Amino acid sequence: MLYRSLACFSYIVASTEAVAPPTFPIDFYSGQQSALLINQGGYDVNGGSCCSQDAPQCKVQGVSMGQDLRQQGTMNRSRTDSAQGSIVTWGAPYNKQMALIPGAAKNSSHAWVCGAACPADGFLNAVAIGDPTNKWIGTPKDMGQAQVTQVGAPGEQTKTCERYHWGIGLGPIAMEKNDMYVDTGATPPVPFVSSVAITPFNGPKIGTENSSFVQFTPLKEFGTYFDIDPASIANCPPPQNGCGDQHTNAALAATPKAAGLRFRQTIAMAALDSLADGSLAAAARLPVLPKRTAGGAGAATANLSWADYTADEDITLLISQNGARNAHGDACCDVRRPGQCQVQSQRLKGTRYHDVTNQRTRFDDTLSGQKIVDDFVAHKSMLINVTGGVETCQEYCPLSPDDALDKFELPDDAKDKGQATIDGKTAEHYQWFDRIFKIIKMQSYDFYAVDGKPYFQTSAITPFGQPAIGHQNQSWMGFKPGAPDASKFKIAGMDTCPQSSNCGQSVLQAHRLATRQAHAFFAHQPAL
Repeated sequence: MLYRSLACFSYIVASTEAVAPPTFPIDFYSGQQSALLINQGGYDVNGGSCCSQDAPQCKVQGVSMGQDLRQQGTMNRSRTDSAQGSIVTWGAPYNKQMALIPGAAKNSSHAWVCGAACPADGFLNAVAIGDPTNKWIGTPKDMGQAQVTQVGAPGEQTKTCERYHWGIGLGPIAMEKNDMYVDTGATPPVPFVSSVAITPFNGPKIGTENSSFVQFTPLKEFGTYFDIDPASIANCPPPQNGCGDQHTNAALAATPKAAGLRFRQTIAMAALDSLADGSLAAAARLPVLPKRTAGGAGAATANLSWADYTADEDITLLISQNGARNAHGDACCDVRRPGQCQVQSQRLKGTRYHDVTNQRTRFDDTLSGQKIVDDFVAHKSMLINVTGGVETCQEYCPLSPDDALDKFELPDDAKDKGQATIDGKTAEHYQWFDRIFKIIKMQSYDFYAVDGKPYFQTSAITPFGQPAIGHQNQSWMGFKPGAPDASKFKIAGMDTCPQSSNCGQSVLQAHRLATRQAHAFFAHQPAL
């Protein structure tokens, strides 16, 4: 379970002498309570991390699970079994991480077959102390005794342990910092708690993983746990969503094999999305929204419709999947709660150039300095930079063919809720919903117009009629109807622009919601 650097759940006690690190059997069984938290742009609290409602950009991911760990180090492999599924990480000769399904489901004579697989960098001994391949930071240091609690594990035992500390990295550059807490009161000593701080390139910590070991038992026989059909391993397909950026990121990808393998193993089925057919049907995860056409369905009020305009916009997005609000109203992942959690927040503030006539829109964000141009004819959402004084496409994400750039107008079913006071101004309040199958609400909107122009809108994201997983607020200032400056859409390199590998980032999700790209938003929003 996650500790705030273990400071909340452990304290140092007197130690009279250093103790040499023990060596544990590499073939064993152990119950394991694991918790992983990745914090990028958020702030830490006891037991988790939070995203502020108006953070420029924040993403927090947490996973907490109990599992059975069987490691057969003599064969370069390990297996975890949990409510999320069965995962085998096998080093040489396969170097794969596999989601297993029963062999009978594929008419195999073996107990198991591989349903989906991602590359693995090698075998990772979960109870190794130190990294003998790294002479700079891999030698473990005896830090003395510490009292530590196995938070979340059965019984949540507290024991006085010997603490060993070392790093894993690229030469002297630490990519992660490790602590193993050893129960030296047992005969022989056994691993008790492992803690890893993920610190890419010796920089600030972006994540922490903690594992508690329960009933650590050396094994000689593993039965059929590793009886996997070799043909299925050789031909195992990747998961439906691939092995890329949706569940990892550039900082983690840069870490050595230990951090990368731990991250993928802890994510387990969330990373592999495996069912009996080897994939999770996209239709079961993504909404089938009505296809939108350019120009929309018509305005509820004739004078509330603009095809082209320029305006200053302030947009905040907060997505919380299995998160919880704290006293400040911020969304948090608390890994003392079992399961998965993801929280994202994003704030955009800048100028919008909305050109429905030519099916293109541009947003210049003054907070991040980013410029995004969506061209619905070329089907590209492009990040723009300046090269040699020329605005050039740096990279792009594909636009969904089911999304189009709409007029700014209210749909036919918008209801006039009457007058309301907002920011001391008298506004007309309108409300409507995006639905599938005409009855299931995917998103709700409350829109306020002042002096006949857009002023403020708040929307709740409710996929398949579920409780809201997120909210977006959007305000407009200096709203100017009419064709925007055409020079804002003269972008060089559109035809040769490379596709981005990070199309799910929160800044793009906020942008998609602001321009009502519902299909693209849900396609890039990972399901938990």
